Amino acid sequence: TERTENFEDLRETVMEYTPERASKICGIEPDRIREVARVFGEAENAILFWGMGISQHVYGTNNARCLISLALITGNVGKAGAGLHPLRGQNNVQGASDAGLIPMVYPDYQPVGDPEVRAKFETAWGCELSPEPGLTVVEITRAALEGGVRGMYIMGENPFLSDPNVNKVRKALSNLEFLVVQDIFLTETAEFADVILPASAYLEKEGTYTNTDRRVQ
Repeated sequence: TERTENFEDLRETVMEYTPERASKICGIEPDRIREVARVFGEAENAILFWGMGISQHVYGTNNARCLISLALITGNVGKAGAGLHPLRGQNNVQGASDAGLIPMVYPDYQPVGDPEVRAKFETAWGCELSPEPGLTVVEITRAALEGGVRGMYIMGENPFLSDPNVNKVRKALSNLEFLVVQDIFLTETAEFADVILPASAYLEKEGTYTNTDRRVQ
């Protein structure tokens, strides 16, 4: 009632998908579907955890939206011990995000579009900053295809594996004038580069790691 719309219509649609019918689609036994549905549905508080297999997928956005909807319709949003928790995919992604390596925020998730926030960082960093957010990984690939991004420096990332559309990545990287890849392995992306630079593994350097629960090591 509080967090969804057209719930009755949704229920009518879902009821057409019996566990037996769903089993043929997803390959999970009907009784297992019933068991999981009852355990989740009867829980006072439930948290949905998921990894990169949900999001780094050709239907990644829809997959995540389905999980969000499931939490909303079962009342598992807005209370302690419930909610949604996407797990980070690589070492220290959480720490990198906290440090501001997201295109629409500065460190500590402060939005680039906020004039007061931007003024604070302009003073600290001694330079003028754009109010426009940067490009996401998907947008960078699109821009490379269209010629808007002409050179890339990729560190510790392998879009040939992480992007849902490998053929699109291959075309985008082929369209670049210059590509540098820095990594500890000769990745599929590195094999495509004009220049490959070595990198240090975590045991070879100093720094911090931030766990998903915000503990810093």
